[in-house]
Amino acid sequence: MTPISFRNDSGETIPSYAIVGLAYVASPATGRKVASGDQIVNSSNPWVVNSRVAVSSDGPGWGFGSANRYEWIAYESADGTPAVGDEWGPKADSWKLRRAAAGCRIVSVGSGVVFCEIMGRSGIRVAYCTQKCKKGQTKTFQLREGYGSSEAGAEIQVKNRIYGTISSGTPCYVSEIYGTWEVIAVNDDDESDSSSSNTGTGTATDTGTGTGDTGTGDTGTGTGTGDTGTGTGKDTAVVKADWSPGGYAALFVEESPEVRFNDVMVVEMRELSGSFDIDPRFVKVCERDTIEVCGFSVDGAVAVGARARNGRVTVSHSGVPGNTMRIVLRLTGIRKGFKGVRFPERTRDEFMANEAWLKRGAK
Repeated sequence: MTPISFRNDSGETIPSYAIVGLAYVASPATGRKVASGDQIVNSSNPWVVNSRVAVSSDGPGWGFGSANRYEWIAYESADGTPAVGDEWGPKADSWKLRRAAAGCRIVSVGSGVVFCEIMGRSGIRVAYCTQKCKKGQTKTFQLREGYGSSEAGAEIQVKNRIYGTISSGTPCYVSEIYGTWEVIAVNDDDESDSSSSNTGTGTATDTGTGTGDTGTGDTGTGTGTGDTGTGTGKDTAVVKADWSPGGYAALFVEESPEVRFNDVMVVEMRELSGSFDIDPRFVKVCERDTIEVCGFSVDGAVAVGARARNGRVTVSHSGVPGNTMRIVLRLTGIRKGFKGVRFPERTRDEFMANEAWLKRGAK
């Protein structure tokens, strides 16, 4: 799921995994509506859950928030320790879940945080655009997530104030702001394939990451001087690792000026040349005639030549005829819908939104 970026306007540091209430105000720099993050003020206040990185005053942050979603959220220890199955919730003037509130069912308990299902009102839903919606237009959206199963599939009128054209079928985060439903984020990392017309939003540079969204046990370094050096953060995938004291480790995502998919293909051959089918699923998700062989390894000191064409790879080598030769090929192809996209230009606002997405504190 695509995160919702916000600006910390609370006048204090927003803690990690905090509940952040959202209001929408005009940016002094652009006049465009931006999400202003602070403690929630009442039960109808839309809110998201902050990432694992605390957000300094006036700094950018990001979070998720919709019904029927699972998240790690900080809880107020003064209220005691939650138990699995308990229901806690957000409360006005607090960054943390409180025992006296409701809306979040506890699934697992950690140190100062709980993994819970957001069952009640976060004020934010996921809805699909049922027809193309240009900036400034109000169109029909169909709810995918609501406060309960009775809302799923319901249609509402939603205004697109800040994004370019949103294609039909695109999932979005929507929220009711001053009586009007509005798109607050385009979810271009959903389970379904997204139209390429949605690239260029604040988090589009993460297209194809695992992320996420997703997802998204993903973490990354923050803006400025992160753990891996200066400059922008790095998106990562967090995996179980028995060698790590904490039990988990991060793998960094490879960057590229183009949107590419990669695959590994293993062939075994007894002849000096041969032709082999590329996985048809890989061919289908790549632009036509963009798949190339970009590397290989072989279990012998021989010369190898390889070329991808029309869904097949032709391979030749200088080994001994009759001996089985095992060759590992690395393939790369342009993701379908992204042909011709290379080093796309971005604005400072998009840079800040991307920094918020990446600011997830790699350890």
